[in-house]
Amino acid sequence: MKKILLFIIIFSISFTQRTISQEAKIFSKTKDAVVTVFGKSGHGSGFIINESGLILTNDHVIGEENNYEISVKLNESVKLKAKLIKRDVSKDLAVIGINPEIINQLNIESLKLATKSDTMIFVGERVISIGSPLNQEKILTSGIISKLEESVIVHDVNINPGNSGGPLINMNSDVIGINTFGDITNRGPGIYGSVL
Repeated sequence: MKKILLFIIIFSISFTQRTISQEAKIFSKTKDAVVTVFGKSGHGSGFIINESGLILTNDHVIGEENNYEISVKLNESVKLKAKLIKRDVSKDLAVIGINPEIINQLNIESLKLATKSDTMIFVGERVISIGSPLNQEKILTSGIISKLEESVIVHDVNINPGNSGGPLINMNSDVIGINTFGDITNRGPGIYGSVL
């Protein structure tokens, strides 16, 4: 009888333990490096790419050329001025910089950019996005890669206004794209794109 009870207890414990998804693990590991970027025309997202305080985002998040109106919110209590380092309007990319001492004080690890190769992205693979859509911050959405074009990744990860400039991350925790646009109609949830 004791053996049966022990077996039942072990069996029930093994089936009641929760399994944490890979998406949840990656979100927990990478979310601190994703920031909210405030430009002249509103806000978007961005992410820290090195310990020197460089942040990658979309150029349209920054808005018109005005270096004095850019700020970055790292978390609920830390918001600071940022400086425009470089922008490429044609690729819709911008690099901004913040004080690296803050990153070190908060012990934020930068996100790793995937090495560009033929095997960097596969149609059908799972990916996540982290950003500041609408009135939210550090929101996780997930989906799969739907199609690859020359310089765009088409996917079904939900992207809303404010997600622009945030990272598209694969299941190795590598950034494979920067969330940029949504192609949304009233007939379905829409498709979305990230630049390479």
